[in-house]
Amino acid sequence: MLRSSRLALSAPTLDDVAAITAECQDEAIQRWTTVPSPYTRADAEGFVREVATPGWEQGTSCTWGIRMGGPLALGASRQAGDAGSAGASSGSRGAGAGSSGAGAGSSGAGAGSPGAEAGSPGAGAGFFESNSVQVGPLVGMIGLDNITDGAAEIGFWLAPGARGLGVMSEAVGLVCSWAFAEPGPGRRLDHAPGLQNGQGLRDGQGLGSGQGLGNGQGLGLRRIEWRAFVGNTASAGVARRAGFRFEGMHRLAGVQRGIRLDDWSAALLATDPRTPVPGWPPFTFARLGSEARGASTSRVERKRRRL
Repeated sequence: MLRSSRLALSAPTLDDVAAITAECQDEAIQRWTTVPSPYTRADAEGFVREVATPGWEQGTSCTWGIRMGGPLALGASRQAGDAGSAGASSGSRGAGAGSSGAGAGSSGAGAGSPGAEAGSPGAGAGFFESNSVQVGPLVGMIGLDNITDGAAEIGFWLAPGARGLGVMSEAVGLVCSWAFAEPGPGRRLDHAPGLQNGQGLRDGQGLGSGQGLGNGQGLGLRRIEWRAFVGNTASAGVARRAGFRFEGMHRLAGVQRGIRLDDWSAALLATDPRTPVPGWPPFTFARLGSEARGASTSRVERKRRRL
């Protein structure tokens, strides 16, 4: 589990299926990620069973459900400049990191939240195991896909009721900090009872169930990539505030439900500052008064197209 003073990130389980199903009916999530449309309960169950859980076990992806675990209630007032912002990435997952649609992969829907900097998880942020802490229901998904050779792709989405509070910026900060943290000495996590997920990922290692993740040691990544379909300015805002550097627009590089679309890409290196940097084109910024967007999907999800 990854925690800040108000958020708890933990692997999605079958207990989250109803929430995932309901939240993936959102228009922004379906518009900006690769989740199936229409989205059914079977899609959510498939995502948990066949994408999120195997990803942890095989060490190919890490998917977390975003849960409110601190003093900030979802009904709190929005900060100035922070209203709306959906934020799903086109990365590829819709609701989870994996690839089936509800995953994080895609950077996208509902991520937004201009008021908080993604690079700063907030007071009390850290990685530690805390299974006894009571947290609220799932309000979003975030994950890392295609974990290989020191790199991964981030994706995310957020439910409408949690948008505009800086939630996704905070979650992105937590995940990136953990992903860049150095792994522990070569223990095989999938064969180390009691140590699962407490150390980082080495080649050929799994991450168990993802439920015990913590203890301050991560994946030792060097690069995290963000991708979103062109027009997803809310997701771009989250990436920009986290310190990601814009790398370009790619013609017909993304696939959403069998249709090729242009996408944007950006990346954050382990050595980069976690603050906004220049270089993002004006068209990646939300226009004043425009509808908040935000969901991002990952490449893995694009392939599977089902949550």
